[in-house]
This record gives sequence, C-alpha cells and structure tokens, in this order.
Amino acid sequence: MAGAGNLIDFQAEYLGWVPEATAAKWAVISEATWEALRVSPTREAYQDPVALGVDATPDQSYASIGMAARTVMGDTFVEHIERKPGLSWTVPALVKIAKDQGACAIGIAAHGPAAPLIEPLQRALNDAYVNCELVMMQGPAVSRACRQLYIETGEVGELDLDDPSYDVNRRVVHIGNPELNASVASAQKYTFGDEWRWQRQGTGGDPAPLYAVTLARAAGESVEWVGGSYDIMKSLGQVERRA
Repeated sequence: MAGAGNLIDFQAEYLGWVPEATAAKWAVISEATWEALRVSPTREAYQDPVALGVDATPDQSYASIGMAARTVMGDTFVEHIERKPGLSWTVPALVKIAKDQGACAIGIAAHGPAAPLIEPLQRALNDAYVNCELVMMQGPAVSRACRQLYIETGEVGELDLDDPSYDVNRRVVHIGNPELNASVASAQKYTFGDEWRWQRQGTGGDPAPLYAVTLARAAGESVEWVGGSYDIMKSLGQVERRA
C-alpha cells in the first residue's frame, strides 16, 4: 500500500490536485494586500458600465461568473457573482445579467475550460437582441489580463508601461466575497517563457472566480467601458452566500 507522501505525489502529478493542507496560501497576492483592498458593498463602490467574465474549473465541474467596473476614483472594482456546478447554467445567467443591467462586454478565455460556451453564448445574446460584446481572449491576451489585475493589487510585479490601460496609481478593489477570497488565496502563477497566467491545476483551490473577474476587467478595458448599468445589491440578493 502506498504511503501518504506517495499518494500526495500521485495526486499532484497525475490528477492535478493538491490537498488543501499542502497547497500554498496567499503565495502570489498576500492576505494583507488583498484585505487592504476591501471596500463596502454599496452602489457607490463603482460606476456604470460594468463588464462580465466567465470561467470554469479545468474539469468543467464548476463555473463562475464575475464582474468588473471602474470606480469614481478611477480604480477597478471586481465582484464574484455566482459559482455553480457545470457550464450550461452560465449562458442564460450571462444573457439575463447582460440584458437587465446593460453590461458592456463579456470576457472569456478562447482556449480555457469555458471555451465551449462561446458559440452558444453568442447565439443566445443575438437571439435575445442583447448588444453586449463577447471578448474572446487568446493566450497572450489572457496573460496580459492576469498581469494587469496583479499589478493593480499593489503587489510588486512587472510594469507594463506600454499598455494604454495601465495606471501606476490604479488599484483593484472588492467587497470580500468568500469564493473570490478563496480563489485569490490559492492563486499561483503558471510561467511559460516570458509570460505567466493564473495556474489552473494543482493549486488546491478553484481558480475560476479569480479568472472570471480578471477576464471581466480585461473585457471592459477592451471596449473602453462603453455600455449600460449594473446594481450590485440586486446581484448580492440573488446569490446564496456561504459563511
């Protein structure tokens, strides 16, 4: 019978899973940094329009929807809206939010685990006559989106001064959503060449909430935040919060 150490090695190497007790916590964005970026969940925390983002776990067992918007101070507000099993629920949910709230864009990784949603989501938006840009990001764009959000936390990181959306004084703010907090806590970097993005496997957590808000922020920037309105209090009222 294999020992506990061997079992953990097997799970990490072949299953892409790291037990919670052995997974690194706050390895990329520190807990102190993330907590310092927390704001009150009020309508004044951000301004219209908002952008949405969608992502899923590597095995597509769970999916997450996130949102991003600019604040009156010029910072970036992010919020995790929903996390549920499977992928199919996200299409009607995204269409409803985009239609009701007038979202300006929806971000999705073109080759990520939520990629199968691209065609049905585009059809559903068209059928519902929702004028919301579906921003499909290729690898380099996903990497840049991750780097941009990381820089805005204020942690030491690369400075992308050639990017017109980069502001050395801008910060990302949030309301302390439990699912997003857990995703940030377990975040790790997957490095390839000179680029990196959020690690999808072997983190001991769910990267989808962090990816969802990351893609939402990048989608909003790509359309220069042109669009409708969103009410965070309505969103919070529709989501079952876990303690």
